[in-house]
Amino acid sequence: MEGGGESACCGICFCSKLQKKICCFLIWFPVFIILILLAVVFIKGLTVQDRFERMKLLKEEVVLINPDNETKIAWANKLGGAIKFPTVSRNETDQNVEEISKLHDYLKTAFPLVFTSENVQTFY
Repeated sequence: MEGGGESACCGICFCSKLQKKICCFLIWFPVFIILILLAVVFIKGLTVQDRFERMKLLKEEVVLINPDNETKIAWANKLGGAIKFPTVSRNETDQNVEEISKLHDYLKTAFPLVFTSENVQTFY
């Protein structure tokens, strides 16, 4: 250990002060960056405000319904009628347009109030 500025860093090897500084920098710099990022995320989490509001589709208040079993069965039968139409399409060019059109007509007659809404778009 004469001259050369070498010293035992961990008792295992001998390295210069510059090598020791570089080694410490390479170890502690990523740890320091991760701690800063965690602090930023934590502070952002504490200071976040509700920036979005739920869009209202209707101007009037929504009234939830609680139908009886007979009404539920009638609705299920109406909706079950929709599965009778074989609307299988393999891709955009091979579509069963005739059956899709029949399904659309059925849904329009079975659920007329749905199609009176301004939020419903039809394509057939």
